[in-house]
Amino acid sequence: MRVQYFLTYCVIGSVLPFVSVYFRRSGLTNAQVAYAWTLWSAAVVLSPVVVTLAADAHADPRRLLVLGSALGGVSLLSLALVHGVGPVMGVWTIFCLTSQPLLPLQDGVHFSTQRRRRERGQPEEPYHLVRVWGTIGYIVPSVLLFVLLQLGMSLLTALWTGAACAALAAAQAALLADPRPKNLAQADAEAVADRRLPTVSAARALLRPHLIVFTAAVVLVQMAGSVHSTFYPIHLTERVGLRAMWIGPATILAVSIEVLFVFGAAALVRRLGVKRLLLLAALATALRFGLIASSTGVAVAFGTQVFHGIFLVAVGVLPQIILDQHAGDRFRHSMQGLFVMLTGSGRVLANPVAGHIASHGLGRVYWCAAVLCLCAAGLILLAYREPARADEPIPSNRQLTDEPPVAPVPAESG
Repeated sequence: MRVQYFLTYCVIGSVLPFVSVYFRRSGLTNAQVAYAWTLWSAAVVLSPVVVTLAADAHADPRRLLVLGSALGGVSLLSLALVHGVGPVMGVWTIFCLTSQPLLPLQDGVHFSTQRRRRERGQPEEPYHLVRVWGTIGYIVPSVLLFVLLQLGMSLLTALWTGAACAALAAAQAALLADPRPKNLAQADAEAVADRRLPTVSAARALLRPHLIVFTAAVVLVQMAGSVHSTFYPIHLTERVGLRAMWIGPATILAVSIEVLFVFGAAALVRRLGVKRLLLLAALATALRFGLIASSTGVAVAFGTQVFHGIFLVAVGVLPQIILDQHAGDRFRHSMQGLFVMLTGSGRVLANPVAGHIASHGLGRVYWCAAVLCLCAAGLILLAYREPARADEPIPSNRQLTDEPPVAPVPAESG
């Protein structure tokens, strides 16, 4: 799974940091770039729920990973060949629909694999120590592309690199161990007993009060983060005045810091707790976007990347673990798929609005992103109740520590 995360995020790291500039050089306006990112977010609303539902219905998730990675690679090759706004948008849509399910799907595979290990009495692998290989995978193509772009190669190189990584990810997915329950007959009997769709069961679990507030806050911060993903490369090249090759080093800086935060996620939760960590992340991200909004300097553009690590832990590590704590095997994949559908819905709303605001200046876009983060901070401060460890475990337990699970002590009679 470490290799799978590495390769999947290699694809994303090859494409997403550069695609906004590629779109601009293909003739798209700022508003059309925002619409392209809206398609990326809209795909989160549509395809992950369907694919994770199929995985919970006993479709082999490894084959789904193979198919999604292969189709994503083909669409990137096609994107490098087409011209014009319509064809570019069409091929980009295919890439979005095939790539977006891969992240929640491989999260589901990881958590299912840990469930199988627990059943066999083997120690579990903490999620953050597996997920960090995705962060490392995101860095590698940025380093490679910085060198290639400095040598004079075009931005098409980013698409070709992403396609090659997608092919490797498809091959690797075929080698994964089967994460499905060994006793499929028992699983089928449980499915018959629970007549609800796995997605419905996941929705019922998400309706717990503290999960509703938690999800709403994460959605707001992710909306702001989506605006940043869309316009930061344009901010660097058009507002700060840097060449496109500097997008790679800026990405490397942010993601290198992210590695440290992901490795230290367990320590952060132990020291701060979930609530204070989320609050700190929302406030730090608001500060980050406020600084970008108010400055066109290179030092600020690069220096604010130091805030990326705590942002990623809050929206890309903690949610997956917390949600899995409330998921059963019957809807483990669907829990992750439904969550990304909700966060994607927020980004679908954010990007078109941001595209309209961007026509009046990128600084205004970043001020609006900062306000979204402040709203999330207020929601966390006033309404979020951190689960009590006694009856509602939080990630500082099994999934977010390096310690093997400890068997509970039986209660004494009487």
